[in-house]
Amino acid sequence: MMPIKNFNNLYFTETPIEIFQSYSNFNLFIKREDKSFAGFGVKLKKMYGLVQFLNRGQVKDVLLYGNPHSNFLATFVTILNLEGFTVHTIFYTNDQKLITANSILSKRFSNTVIYAKSKANREFYINEFKKGFPNGFVIPEFGIHESGLKGLYTIWKDIENKYNFDYLFLDIGTGYTALSALEYFKDKSLQIIGVAIGNKEDKIEDDMAANVEKLGLDKKIVSRLKILPPFTSPSFASKNKMLEDWIYTVWKEKQIPLEPVYSGKTLLTVVEFIRKQKINGSGIYLHQGGLLNHLKYFS
Repeated sequence: MMPIKNFNNLYFTETPIEIFQSYSNFNLFIKREDKSFAGFGVKLKKMYGLVQFLNRGQVKDVLLYGNPHSNFLATFVTILNLEGFTVHTIFYTNDQKLITANSILSKRFSNTVIYAKSKANREFYINEFKKGFPNGFVIPEFGIHESGLKGLYTIWKDIENKYNFDYLFLDIGTGYTALSALEYFKDKSLQIIGVAIGNKEDKIEDDMAANVEKLGLDKKIVSRLKILPPFTSPSFASKNKMLEDWIYTVWKEKQIPLEPVYSGKTLLTVVEFIRKQKINGSGIYLHQGGLLNHLKYFS
């Protein structure tokens, strides 16, 4: 497939900042990265720097590995294919028969697909790829690569240029996006607060410390991040009626789409934090997108 011309415009489609809720002494805004191309959100920004890195190295073949139902794999596979790369993919999933919107994209835009039965099996195929494509590139797990920081910084620059917020709220999965914010705002007084999604707070801190080293960032930046546990249904990808009802209500009243894994759980936690702590000033929640598997909540 030939690369799409002028694709840079899709990486940097301007996304709005909207008021989400006003309290007596606090205003909560939301950065709508869910309004980016295909709702891919923040991962598009990570892709921008990575694609530049691959093109500089004249890379043609790339290998990715991950869950075909994940936002990460669907976004990266799709964009890399549209950018003209030959995409080789290793899937690991407990249910090969399950079909989701993300898995459809992951399969459709992969040039080759292999299902790995174990981590050792995956490593075997990675080594085979390296032998067969010596100038190929293996995308690190979850796309955590220093080249993606450049694109992520554009989000923080946009926020900084438009408003002077006291707080930044975001969900913490791998911690990659949070680390980019901590690095960008390291000389600012902005309080950065993340909600722990997928791991306990101490495990997230360990993972972030490891990724700081991989990304070549200052280790000191992690200490200024405040991590909150989810307000409800803390297990990864778990949900309950209260959370789902709240997501439906937000869509009905505000036309803001959320899902129960990341954005819905995180934003509900932020709202409860503001209510209980009675903080003053203003803050912004980063909606990171990735909604394709959850269309039922806002259709």
